[in-house]
Amino acid sequence: MEQGTDQAMNDGQLPAIAPEPVGGSQEQETGQQFDPFDQTIRVTYPDAGDLQLQIAMGPGRLKITPAAEGSTDWITGTYRDPTKSIPLRIQSEGNITRIAQRPDSFRIPRPRGAPTLELQLGAGRSYTLTIDGGANEIDAELGGVPLTKLDLRFGAGQAKIRFSSPNSGQMERIGLSTGAAEVTFASLANASASDIAVDGGAAAIHLDFGGTLTRDCRAKVNVGAAAVDITVPHATAAKITPSSVLAADEVGDGFQTKEGAFLTSAAVAGQTPLLTIDATVALAGLKIKAT
Repeated sequence: MEQGTDQAMNDGQLPAIAPEPVGGSQEQETGQQFDPFDQTIRVTYPDAGDLQLQIAMGPGRLKITPAAEGSTDWITGTYRDPTKSIPLRIQSEGNITRIAQRPDSFRIPRPRGAPTLELQLGAGRSYTLTIDGGANEIDAELGGVPLTKLDLRFGAGQAKIRFSSPNSGQMERIGLSTGAAEVTFASLANASASDIAVDGGAAAIHLDFGGTLTRDCRAKVNVGAAAVDITVPHATAAKITPSSVLAADEVGDGFQTKEGAFLTSAAVAGQTPLLTIDATVALAGLKIKAT
């Protein structure tokens, strides 16, 4: 943690990192000038291994992009809450940094627009990322961010997760758990994940495995009343095995059937690496498409 960052105890829990308030003041969070509803955020890499970044966003909008090339900070960004009712707190202890909204039950929200949290994530060191979302809108571009693990837990709302450029490292796992949210993944192959797990309830889930597959990847999709569509490039060696209960499968052109599975021509030819997808859909439909 940056030595020059002001700190204060927050509700008797973890020591808080006080982000620099707008205007450049270096006052502590307990100081009169600190505004938890209007912040400029800057967090440097802590002197610890196995870094973990945890983000919890309730009402509002969350936007994540990679930091500019050459940036030496871990996390930068801004938080704006025009309602002045949902403060943001940033806390760090050891290898874990947590950025979370904490609704203030003593304040009456003002109808002046939704809170907005915009973050830029650095690529100087690898780390795990956890995002907890409520009824909100999430737009995350994670291309080039050196993630080793990604856990996503969404209740409702909409979320778009993109990997427009390859992960500079190798990701151990991507996990998605969603209730009634609509979630879209784009260019998943670029995430370089060896394992992907998707669990959903009443939701809509779009999985695009575009990009370049650099290692074997196994994805397991297990959803209830959720509509799922899976897209893979023709050039990717992919084997998709659907298992639907009271749901219809819709399979596009470009696949060959073998032992109940659908294979791209690259998989039939025995090319590697191989993308293996097991998809179980209970009540809604499953669409499979090759591009």
